[in-house]
Amino acid sequence: NDGGYVFVADDVNVINSEVSVQEGGEMVVGDNYNNGRDDLLFDDAGDLNLDGDMTVGGSFVNNPNGTVDGSGTLNMANYVDNGGAMNLVTDTDCSDGCCGGGCSTLPVVWVSTEVSLDEMGNAVVSWVTAQEWDNHGFWIEKSTNGKNYYRLQFVEGANTTTVEQSYSFQDLSFYEDSYYRIRQEDYNGDYDVSPVMPLKLPEHLADKVVKLYPSVVTDELYLAGSNQHSYHGLVMDAQGRVIRKYHDISLQEIESDLNGSLPKLHRGAYVLHITSQGKQDAIRFHIE
Repeated sequence: NDGGYVFVADDVNVINSEVSVQEGGEMVVGDNYNNGRDDLLFDDAGDLNLDGDMTVGGSFVNNPNGTVDGSGTLNMANYVDNGGAMNLVTDTDCSDGCCGGGCSTLPVVWVSTEVSLDEMGNAVVSWVTAQEWDNHGFWIEKSTNGKNYYRLQFVEGANTTTVEQSYSFQDLSFYEDSYYRIRQEDYNGDYDVSPVMPLKLPEHLADKVVKLYPSVVTDELYLAGSNQHSYHGLVMDAQGRVIRKYHDISLQEIESDLNGSLPKLHRGAYVLHITSQGKQDAIRFHIE
């Protein structure tokens, strides 16, 4: 394998034979790799000459008659040392799932990170990892000035895997230009932070006074908007009756009053008419 790529979906059993992955080459094994025979009574050696890269989705088992040499990198979900010789030029400790010169010191290998807008005007943070080692999970962090970040949600990681993983998180509170980043944390407390992902508020959403979510309310609703201004508003039911009135109060106060009123309101459609800084909006929501 000289500069090429080999993929084997199942187990690889190397008995009385040799596998060579030369520099620039890559071999991926979907399941286990058994290097040599697990029996000292038989001289059935397994030799791996690794100057390129090898990834094993399951266990790499280095049996008594097995030998690994070279200057490459070996990644695996689990390393089983059955007495074989590990003679890689750099880093012969495979206990953390990687050995050789190209091992990443970070618990996650990122493939991509991005933020986009869905059809409902919500921000969607998406990311893909190629490999994870003892990965506890990810904190989604947000800032509205690009400097001060706060945490939105924790997403569980896949622990240890060499299978590509895809993740996403929907930010329902997106209502102004924002910056997102992902803070990955492993079980040892080590962490890595993704590049910052900016997202501008589209012009067609810029005239929104506030954002109410979810649109179908069961237990609690949330209002997202500026905390710098006061608001005026009222809530009307489907028959046009005024249920609640608000005058010159904060958005948090309106949110708190609405949530306190939910147990008293009947199921059905409602409209929140709200005004602030010369802008007005009518937000429809439904109580289940």
